[in-house]
Amino acid sequence: MRQEISGAISLYHVLPYNHKDSCDFKGNEPMLESVTDFYSAYKIYDKDILSSVKFDMGGNPMTNALKKESAYTIGTMNGYKVYRGIEGCGTYEYYLPISPIQTLVISRNLYAQTLGVNGDSVVLANIPGLITKVEEEAIFNNILFSIKIPKGAEPKKFITDNYSFSAPEEWIKESYSTDGKCIRESISLTGDGYESGRMIAIYPKNCFDPSLVSLDAKEITEKDGYYILAIYKGYIGDVPPPVITLKDVYKKVVESFTLNTPSKTPSIPKEMSILKVYFGVLNDYSGCRIDGSSVVYRFVPKTSAIARASMNELLKGPTELEKAKHLWTGINSGVKLNLLSFGGITAYADFYLPPNSTFNVSNKGTCGVSMVKKQIENTLKQFPNVKNILITVNGRPMESYINL
Repeated sequence: MRQEISGAISLYHVLPYNHKDSCDFKGNEPMLESVTDFYSAYKIYDKDILSSVKFDMGGNPMTNALKKESAYTIGTMNGYKVYRGIEGCGTYEYYLPISPIQTLVISRNLYAQTLGVNGDSVVLANIPGLITKVEEEAIFNNILFSIKIPKGAEPKKFITDNYSFSAPEEWIKESYSTDGKCIRESISLTGDGYESGRMIAIYPKNCFDPSLVSLDAKEITEKDGYYILAIYKGYIGDVPPPVITLKDVYKKVVESFTLNTPSKTPSIPKEMSILKVYFGVLNDYSGCRIDGSSVVYRFVPKTSAIARASMNELLKGPTELEKAKHLWTGINSGVKLNLLSFGGITAYADFYLPPNSTFNVSNKGTCGVSMVKKQIENTLKQFPNVKNILITVNGRPMESYINL
């Protein structure tokens, strides 16, 4: 049967059958005159997916509800599947984005809830025409696969003095400059990308400071002298946002990004990775500090050897911009990475040192020694599986090459 109430469409199947309601937890298990062996309701919210979940559930339950295991994919739709109930009774709530500002919300009764007869196989077998649990699952999946998402409006063409790109009509462009020279263009649903936590930003490569973006940048591409970044800031505690919509928009921006005066040989887009590197801070009482102010961010071409890339960036030392921020390194300039391997939770790093050289800078005393270890350890421990670091130089303990 089909029913429409207040914009929600319900599909259900009901059979006459007298039984106790075993999903009534008040203790009296009232009698019911029918059994509903299939029930699902469908509605569309004019909200993005997180706002839709918050609208239904409020802010407090969301951290617990939207765990990684709640991620749900059916066909081409990606979103969340959230259980709301107890002891096998209740509903599954599905949140599936169909556009940047619309979400399909589905409420589906658990099989025990629809039956209210505790799923007793003997009882169920005696109900003529009953939809079984396996059949109920198949019917529901067929409904989802049959849903056709209408194509949105034609993409909007965003045009600047130097380049153009396409994005959904609803997205709003804003510009920002820190020094009057370097202009950051960004688009977001609300026009305040840094406030809403989701935006796509475009920076000129020659005046871009990665430390301004940090690890909020989850997708990075270099194209025609510009960095294109997809930025997802934290949402609701430690729960990651569903990024499928932003990822789709980001892909469209990268593909359509075109210089207004293109070069004769257009560059091939290069996906980038962002990583952390640790240096010392010169302007504290000892120059020995490693903390939040001593971390810098580097962009490198996307690679599976990201830990080795982080070590190579560390060995390059601070840039001139980073030195101007009072950062320094305890590692001498001639040091090279010889070998980096992993065993369980331990990283093994062996460095090459030229003859008649020392591993650390020699004018910092014990501070320089501790800095070397801290820099290597903190840089490698940004990777979750690394807990211990074993450092050698030319195959021998690092201490053999330390100069106080």
